[in-house]
Amino acid sequence: MFTSEEAVSFLQDRWGVERVQERFHDNSLKKHLLKEIILSVQSNVTFQSITLMAIPLEKRKRPSADVIKEECIAGRGGVCYSINVFAWGLLRAVGLSAQLCSATCTTTVGTPDNHILVIVNDLEKKGDVHVVECGVGFPTFRAVSLDFDEESPVYVDSFLEYKYILHEGKFLRMHGKGDTVKRNDPPVRGLDFIVGKCRRFYYFSLKPSDTLSDFDSAFDDIFTVPQLTMFHRSPRAMAFPRQRAVILVNNQLKMEKEGGEIDTVVLESDDAIVDSYRRYFPSLQEAAVRDALSQWHNLTQQ
Repeated sequence: MFTSEEAVSFLQDRWGVERVQERFHDNSLKKHLLKEIILSVQSNVTFQSITLMAIPLEKRKRPSADVIKEECIAGRGGVCYSINVFAWGLLRAVGLSAQLCSATCTTTVGTPDNHILVIVNDLEKKGDVHVVECGVGFPTFRAVSLDFDEESPVYVDSFLEYKYILHEGKFLRMHGKGDTVKRNDPPVRGLDFIVGKCRRFYYFSLKPSDTLSDFDSAFDDIFTVPQLTMFHRSPRAMAFPRQRAVILVNNQLKMEKEGGEIDTVVLESDDAIVDSYRRYFPSLQEAAVRDALSQWHNLTQQ
């Protein structure tokens, strides 16, 4: 996706990440370099379903690496596959030992392998393992070490409290305070998993791969079968400029205030929604936003 020279130039000239090569070769600075790249992705690349929904269903397909690179450099981004594959390409190009790994989100549907994330090895010492999550639609402003016996520390990024735990041989991402997903009452067997105040968001086995094509089959389905993910039927966009959330979901605009609290405004018309996209997500084309909203209205009327 990137040559080393191209990635360094992009990070430094476009995103202002300083002294990339020098910091990569200094073990005391490498972890902070990775964190800055993670923050830059979540500030500059939009997690969104607009470009997917704007395409007629029969023409939707898994984006190629070239399309992912173009869309993410432009800030348009996409869903998890686009953003985390883009992050993987950047991290590999600057010299980090980065791999891709399948996960299964269990928010609304439990389709196996419906998510992809990045694993970084040997970050602080030989043999260590960290998960990098730039494309989950929730704030994750750091690489999280998976070298624990039962669970990671609890992290608070933006409005969200989260942690990773090890359960029955799998790693689980757990959301606590700030979780925006309405919980089922009673819980749905196979979909909901609650431990204390935390809800499982996704789970994965640590079986990373260096080969993007290993994930083609699963994501061919995700991008073409509407029943497998909400992103075919719910227009949304979110980013975290200056580590604060700006979120548009359907007709609701959510803005993070001081202290991590979220203000929600219901937008009463498509013009108001389009105006909000124009203001907060200017990389998304207005025609695509209107096409996605049209698809959303058609689906909600069925």
